[in-house]
This record gives sequence, structure tokens and C-alpha cells, in this order.
Amino acid sequence: MTSIEDQILGIIRRITNDSKIPKDSLLLDEGWIDSLTTIELLTELEETFSISIDNDELTHDNFNSISKIVELVSKKCQ
Repeated sequence: MTSIEDQILGIIRRITNDSKIPKDSLLLDEGWIDSLTTIELLTELEETFSISIDNDELTHDNFNSISKIVELVSKKCQ
């Protein structure tokens, strides 16, 4: 079974069309994703994991790193 982290990294690499995004990158700060890509990522996360992410959870902190996204998704999956 694929881990949540691997699934999320795969989604990010697919929507950005960049297979070289490292797991420890700062996605927003380093320019890997922007506001439009974040919305696409949000949609993919909600569909893939059958979760709903609230507007107040759409923060820079929650979406700037893979580990923070994994933390958010894991919390929502419980």
C-alpha cells in the first residue's frame, strides 16, 4: 500500500508536471506551486482521500510542505 506521503507527492508532481519536486521542499516559498495549483491540489486531495478541507485550513502553513499536507490529510482521515 502506498503511504499518504507518497500519494500526496505523486499528486503534486502530476499537477505541476514536475517529477523532480523533492519531499522536503517548501512548495509555496520555493515556487513549486502557486494559488491556482493549490486549488487543484485541494480538489485532488479531497477526491483522493474522501475528505473535506475547510476554508480556514487553506493556509500557507498547511500547504507549504509535504509534511504539513500529510499532517492535515491524516487528521482529516481519522
